[in-house]
Amino acid sequence: MNGNPAYHAVVFAVVTLVMLPPAWAAATGRLPRGACADDPARRRHSAWGLAVLWLWAPLNALPRIADVGTETVAVSAAAAVVVFPLGLALSFRGFRAPHRNGDSR
Repeated sequence: MNGNPAYHAVVFAVVTLVMLPPAWAAATGRLPRGACADDPARRRHSAWGLAVLWLWAPLNALPRIADVGTETVAVSAAAAVVVFPLGLALSFRGFRAPHRNGDSR
């Protein structure tokens, strides 16, 4: 059930390189114009959403890389199933929230 640890390590590294820099940029306010950069609340929700979405990767990859038992992998995968929709909800809330300055999208 654990598969090849090298495969999981590569996927974990790629997901980390793709997901964490945008989350960090959103959290620090270094976003391009028009990408929630003008509203701190939208930016915060987007940053937390991306960070929580990233949690899916270590929850799935690290137990398999460590080659732990089947029960631990199953519990970790179940936790990832719970975490992923939470991250999506936070991300969509950040992108769909109305602007505070009265503009609407």
